[in-house]
Amino acid sequence: VPGYGHGFGMPYDPDADLVSALDKWVCGGDAPGTLIAQDRNNPSRARPLYEFPGYPAYHGSGDPDDAANFHAQPLSI
Repeated sequence: VPGYGHGFGMPYDPDADLVSALDKWVCGGDAPGTLIAQDRNNPSRARPLYEFPGYPAYHGSGDPDDAANFHAQPLSI
């Protein structure tokens, strides 16, 4: 999970229903798309979880705690 354990001055502890997403994929063939993770330490902060190699990159405007203000950027290794 991108950013897990990191944040701007405080830890990011993501909470997303990953088990349900996996269950729907395995049992129903419905592959997960972008999931949204809420921060357990700050419930108003959310981040999108993109399919690898996508990494959430902030647009540069709008509320940085809103997952809608991010886009998928390829992870450079």
